[in-house]
Amino acid sequence: STLDLNMQAVAEKVVADTVAALRPRYDLTNGALVALQPGTAQILTMVGSANYADTQIDGAVNVAISPRQPGSSVKPILYATAFEDDLISPASVLWDLPVSYQITEIQRYRPTNYDSKFRGPVTARMALANSYNVPAVKLLDRVGINRMRESGSDMGVKSYDRDDVSYGLGMTLGSNEVTLLELTTAYHTIANQGQFLAAEPILSIKDAFGNPLPGSEPAQPQQVISADAAYLVTDILSDNDARTPAFGTNSVLKLTRPAAVKTGTTTSWRDNWTVGYSRYLLAGVWAGNSDGHAMR
Repeated sequence: STLDLNMQAVAEKVVADTVAALRPRYDLTNGALVALQPGTAQILTMVGSANYADTQIDGAVNVAISPRQPGSSVKPILYATAFEDDLISPASVLWDLPVSYQITEIQRYRPTNYDSKFRGPVTARMALANSYNVPAVKLLDRVGINRMRESGSDMGVKSYDRDDVSYGLGMTLGSNEVTLLELTTAYHTIANQGQFLAAEPILSIKDAFGNPLPGSEPAQPQQVISADAAYLVTDILSDNDARTPAFGTNSVLKLTRPAAVKTGTTTSWRDNWTVGYSRYLLAGVWAGNSDGHAMR
């Protein structure tokens, strides 16, 4: 197995202790964590809930493989696709101005930013680093919903293959459910220079004589986006100066070593996500309530 028992014990304690510490203030009852080895996508640890035995939070349900809305944490998939298709560069100007889309005869979609403000012209770097919603929706309108679905699926979000759900421009703001494991796998594709590898819990399967069984050989990486596009996303997500307007200069996202990171929050704070990576470790976390009620 690829699992690291010591890391698993640390991860379980971190999730349980953090949920317990934040619960009184935020009405937060559950969390999940997945950590992968960069370059191999081997699963080093997976924590499916804060307490397996707690029936009040459905603790036996593995939230790491349960579909939830990811909020803005899916935006790197959109920007990677736009870079891949040569639609923009990090220096391209995107317009953070009010926009309205006609969805049906009586329904219009008017995306807003998390602070309900508009900033006019912003670079793609600033838009992604600060997670501005309106430029992302406009960019998805250019990229195309089906193109983002295709690209996201290639990168590891296999939930985008589903045809029994509706897709719209809110997709880049996390309107379509994905799993933490899928999203972490997609980030690994970006971290791995655009090469997809499925998250793998098995090192090898051998018979009683130590011979590898047929079909148990490691999968080969697939180049699904260019190394250039992946690098640009990593560079933006690692740029502390670029995200300073939204997060400040010394937020918890700033580590003691270079690291790329993106957060996501859904409507009414029902789901909070953070996925990040350095050259040594890639980790994704989800926090919320199993029954979907809003946090404070």
